[in-house]
Amino acid sequence: MLNSLIIKPRIFPVVGTDSDWLNFWGTYISSIASAAMLFIALKNIRESHKENSDNRLIQVKMMIYEQEKAHINVLADRLWQFQVSFDMLEVLHQVENMKTEAPNYENIFCKLKELIRNVDQSDFAIDLLMPKTSRNEYEAEYNKLRNQIYSSYGTLIMDLNSFCDLLRDYPKEKSKQRAYIEYHLENTLTSPETPLTKIIEKNKDNNIYSIRVQILKELVYTKSTEISELKEELKKVIYNLIQFENMKLEKDFYFYL
Repeated sequence: MLNSLIIKPRIFPVVGTDSDWLNFWGTYISSIASAAMLFIALKNIRESHKENSDNRLIQVKMMIYEQEKAHINVLADRLWQFQVSFDMLEVLHQVENMKTEAPNYENIFCKLKELIRNVDQSDFAIDLLMPKTSRNEYEAEYNKLRNQIYSSYGTLIMDLNSFCDLLRDYPKEKSKQRAYIEYHLENTLTSPETPLTKIIEKNKDNNIYSIRVQILKELVYTKSTEISELKEELKKVIYNLIQFENMKLEKDFYFYL
């Protein structure tokens, strides 16, 4: 097409030969084509860079999501461990040991301490993942219930431990029994609000050892029912808390995609 344009008759004279003009137009049109190709290439590079940046951002968010999901799974596992650490079956087993004619008091002491230690360790494991300061209504409900069951269970274990200590050296001579009880009421059973103190105060004129089964029943029955109910309530609260954390994570993740 260039050849046909160049060889047509000219109205006005022009500088240069036909070959010169052919080279000029060829170079000019090639430059335009190269510029267009460069523009398209730069546009593709920008689009590719944006796509790569978006993909990297999604990958980073996915990593954060997986880390948060793993955190929630660990928290859920530790919360369930805390709930089952209130081992009422073992408590009742030690109560039965205290009812025997010749209890192994040292073994009972060790078992009771182990029960408290298990709860403390489970609670500490949760502290590493979830602060005591509530960040939402579900954590507030958990912390409130956690304090209730911790107090109730701890009071029961403390009373059983104190009663075990009282029985261990309880005198057989009736003349010494009243003084022995008075001593413990003044020195070891110092909290008047604990169930054991109230029970011993009420029965201080009786032979404590001979009515130990009755005392243990009175001591454990109410607390056992209360703790079992709190455990069931705690189970529901933990489930709701974990559900909330999972839903919040899903909502935040898809919102920022």
